[in-house]
Amino acid sequence: MSFANTPRRALGKIALLSVLLPPLPLVTSAAAETISAKLRAIVLPSIAMDEATLEEAVEFLRRKSIDLDKSEKNPSQRGVNIVIKVAPAGKDATDSMVTLTLKDIPLGEAIRYVADQAGVGYRVDKFAVVLGKKLARGPALTGRGGPGQRRIDTKLKKLVIPKLELNEATFEESIDYLRRMSVSLDTSEKVPRRRGINFVLRGGAQAPAFANKHITLNLDNIPLRDALGYVASLAGTKVAVGEHAVELYPKK
Repeated sequence: MSFANTPRRALGKIALLSVLLPPLPLVTSAAAETISAKLRAIVLPSIAMDEATLEEAVEFLRRKSIDLDKSEKNPSQRGVNIVIKVAPAGKDATDSMVTLTLKDIPLGEAIRYVADQAGVGYRVDKFAVVLGKKLARGPALTGRGGPGQRRIDTKLKKLVIPKLELNEATFEESIDYLRRMSVSLDTSEKVPRRRGINFVLRGGAQAPAFANKHITLNLDNIPLRDALGYVASLAGTKVAVGEHAVELYPKK
């Protein structure tokens, strides 16, 4: 585990759907609203997690929430409490690993992506965000067609990969290649941390639907949107464009 701060028309017809992971469900109390506001306002410049445990990922986010909570005047109240309601061993334990590379991501989005890859649910209580296997995921609170989603759509259409070469690459390697290319090609973005596009594998790279997929492609002058469509088609996955990331998930 490590942390760091730091191809033409798709085969068939690949729709980039606006299906999102549900944002963290809120409870109606002043204390919970304070936490919810922080989940939206605290933005992590970058996240790099490589096979982190749920505990390691949560501790990283908890510490970052304190460091980045600049609007809180009282030092003792900075950050967000995050509680894991999962036994360290036994039937409620989770051994799923978290692998994420994200830029310019709100804390609430980071938490729900971590929860998704670890296979747990989440909720916002009065004094903490609680993660646990027996917790349900709340209804979506972020509407479709927001500015973040439109910005990602624009980049997918405008960024063109001069030469794409994948030879028996794993699905994770293929998506990471597209992520890195999106950063290097996004020269019109003036803010470095906003260059490129975030990609998230729903359920993690080791999910059965992703783990054994291998991609071979050789394409010239291919828009990123179409490159993504080819990779998704060959891997048998769906694509969803959200406010902060492109999400890939298994077809049911």
